[in-house]
Amino acid sequence: MHSLDTLAILALLLTTSLAQQTRTVFQFPKPTWLENIATTRTGHLLTGVLNKAPAELHIVDPFGTYEASSANATLLHSFPGVNTVFGISEYAPDLFAVATGDYSPSTGATKGTYAVWTVDISRPDDTKVHKIADLPNIEVINGLAALNKDAILLADSFAGTVVRLDVKTGRSHTVINDGSTAFAAPLGVNGLKVLHATNPPTLYYTNSGLNATFSAPIHPTTGKLDGNVSMLASNESVPDDLAVTDDETMFFAKPYAGTLTRAKAGEKAVVVAGSVGSLELGGVTSATLGRSYKDRGVVYVATMGGFNADGSYAEGGKIVAVEVGN
Repeated sequence: MHSLDTLAILALLLTTSLAQQTRTVFQFPKPTWLENIATTRTGHLLTGVLNKAPAELHIVDPFGTYEASSANATLLHSFPGVNTVFGISEYAPDLFAVATGDYSPSTGATKGTYAVWTVDISRPDDTKVHKIADLPNIEVINGLAALNKDAILLADSFAGTVVRLDVKTGRSHTVINDGSTAFAAPLGVNGLKVLHATNPPTLYYTNSGLNATFSAPIHPTTGKLDGNVSMLASNESVPDDLAVTDDETMFFAKPYAGTLTRAKAGEKAVVVAGSVGSLELGGVTSATLGRSYKDRGVVYVATMGGFNADGSYAEGGKIVAVEVGN
């Protein structure tokens, strides 16, 4: 039997362990809605802002000491004429595809404003940006994932489709349109990630309206389905963007629940961080994996700050490091 002192020590150790599970890397001013996040090869984080004109793409250093100032975050680029940066994905070394357009939580998407850009960060002091294509027929670009060095996949959440975009020609066409990607209020297919560690590659995706997450083998060049779609988790309360490890483990954000959830084929989905009503991960929108030896076993998440009971933002959006193990 444990003594009271021993129980107190065990409780303290448990509390300390739980407290170290998450760490705020950087918090933006209130209100700031961070919509997506991606990791660079140097370990820095790219994140985009929703509903702030001109649309902003920031780069954040996750290794510095946290300060609620601009010390660890830098505005990398502003996109004139639109107010939102959506999906971000690296399709070649230091080359990131970035989706932009007009979107407001109150009025919705503005069709005809959507475009995808290349952001070249190979020279930190000389970022180069050029447009890949305007996409006037897209209803809303949401998730974005690199298929290969020549093509990216886009989630059109209102159309309920996955679209392939050729990086060189700017041509696009629908490659997936089925029950798992279909629109259901408020959104259809949302977050996308392509896992290249499998053969053929595996597309992981969420469907916010169906409250479910899926995986499916896809052709490495065309991006079309190359096998059966599998549901990994259901009844998941509006899943948003996601990250996937090489061992086929998915971590997905649930903004209304304020949680990061882990799912894997053959296993029950479990919450690994956050809780309903807490601002720890309040309004979590997206996730990305640490890429350096310093943050192996870390999932970084971006938030929009969560909502108060009156619908106002509870806090500024932030980036949080979540320890999930190796």
